Amino acid sequence: MPRHVKYGLRDGNQAELDDAARRLGWHVLDTSQFAAYEPGFPDAVWVNNHGLVVLIEYKIPGEKLTDVEQAFADEWHANGGAYSICVDLDDVLEITEDHWPGRVG
Repeated sequence: MPRHVKYGLRDGNQAELDDAARRLGWHVLDTSQFAAYEPGFPDAVWVNNHGLVVLIEYKIPGEKLTDVEQAFADEWHANGGAYSICVDLDDVLEITEDHWPGRVG
């Protein structure tokens, strides 16, 4: 693993977005440390009571996926997995509506 890459850091908006997802009924698992072992693994896993699992990559506004994160996301999607990028509270609502229709509003 390259020394200049820092794994396991939580994005500054992660706690707020985790809390918002929990208020909507998601079980939120912080997986920000996993990238040290599985490069590109996203920051969180959201699970609902119906068995739906969505991998979540938190980003701050204007931040893009790294090449390693993009490769992980592409492989996850190619194998039928749900993966979303979450930047703000609007994204929490959109992800919830996309993956758990009827839950919002």
